[in-house]
Amino acid sequence: MLGSMQGRSRHVHAPDGREWAVGVRWLPRRPKWFGWGFRARRKGRDSDGSEWWHILDIPDVAGDSLTVFLIIVGVFIAIVLAWVFVFPVLFFLLDLLVLVVIAIVAVALRVLFRRPWIVQATSGDETLTWPVVGWRASQQRVDAVTARLQRGLPLDDLPAPV
Repeated sequence: MLGSMQGRSRHVHAPDGREWAVGVRWLPRRPKWFGWGFRARRKGRDSDGSEWWHILDIPDVAGDSLTVFLIIVGVFIAIVLAWVFVFPVLFFLLDLLVLVVIAIVAVALRVLFRRPWIVQATSGDETLTWPVVGWRASQQRVDAVTARLQRGLPLDDLPAPV
C-alpha cells in the first residue's frame, strides 16, 4: 500500500504503539507489472519443427571466400549484440519517457480539473483515506493527520479542508 503513496510519506508512532504511514496517494490503485518479452507470448505454444531458420536458403555467391564469411559472421555478431544490449536500453528509455510524460499530464489534468488528492494513513491492515482538493490543502491534511496521530487524538472529527 505504501508503494502507491508519494515517496515522502511520513511515519508516525501513535501513543498506542502503532506505526502509521501518512502521505498523498498518487495512483488510484497499486500498479501491477506484467512485463513483456518472448516468454509472455510464447507460453503454451508448441513447436512443430518449422522454425524461421529452416526457410533460409543461402546462395553460394561468393564461393569459399574467407572475407565474405568473416563479414557475415561480423554482421551476425553485431545484430546479436544490438538485440541483446542496445534495443533493450532503447526500449527502456522510451518506456521511461512515456511514463514521465503520462505523469506530467496526469498531474496537470488533476490540477486543472480540480480532482481531489487522496490523503492516506496506513497502519498494518487499517487504511484511512480523505479526498482533498488542492495540493496545498492535501499537504495541510497530511500535517493535521500526522499531528493527531502523534497526540493520540481521534481522526473522525478532522476539520474540513479549507
